[in-house]
Amino acid sequence: GFLGRHLMPILEATYGANHVVGLSSKDFDLLKQDHVEQMFQAHKPEVLVHLAAYSGGIGANRTFPADFFYKNALFTTLMFEAAARHGVKKMVYPMGGCSYPATATSPISEDQMWNGYPQPESAGYSVAKKIGIVLSQSYRQQYGLNSVVLIPGNMYGGYDNFRDSESHVVPAMVRRYYETKLRGEKEIMMWGNGAPVRDFVYAGDVAKTIPWLIENYESSEPVNVSSGTEVSIREL
Repeated sequence: GFLGRHLMPILEATYGANHVVGLSSKDFDLLKQDHVEQMFQAHKPEVLVHLAAYSGGIGANRTFPADFFYKNALFTTLMFEAAARHGVKKMVYPMGGCSYPATATSPISEDQMWNGYPQPESAGYSVAKKIGIVLSQSYRQQYGLNSVVLIPGNMYGGYDNFRDSESHVVPAMVRRYYETKLRGEKEIMMWGNGAPVRDFVYAGDVAKTIPWLIENYESSEPVNVSSGTEVSIREL
């Protein structure tokens, strides 16, 4: 996947290629409990970085909110349960900044997470991913599962999703400008008024933080990882 392709070479350089296994949906269907069980039995991981998610842009979230909730809730719940039962020593779980309340004030600090409901347009995805915080705390308390919840800013970079109806703002904008130029058109239509502000962070920079979190962070309190720079959509 997107973040995973940035992360794999970093983990291999840190821990040795023979100690790192990268899996995708071609290997196991993590929406099925028996596949999850097969994966843990086959690989017996000491450390798990759980990047599997069903994600997309605002358009897709509006059209398929139930799919976004169901699939992400299952991904997250099944993986935490299996990690606890199979004695995983450390688990890293990234979620999106869209899980913060729609009314959160910028710069958004971690203590604002439970101050309200996320943006309604993507709430199916956002709430399902937010469950990971509760799972991290619950499985730590009951089973001693040492897990970390990572919240990247708006990630961009190589291997991103450029599909027309599912991409996020940076790849969607790249594609729209590129195809407009190919058609020789003089104008381009963008959604909205350009006023919303985002914190964009390169996926490779997020990936570089994960070995440090594996080695040093011992809490279920979520951690923001972002650039600290606000950029409006119009400026982007």
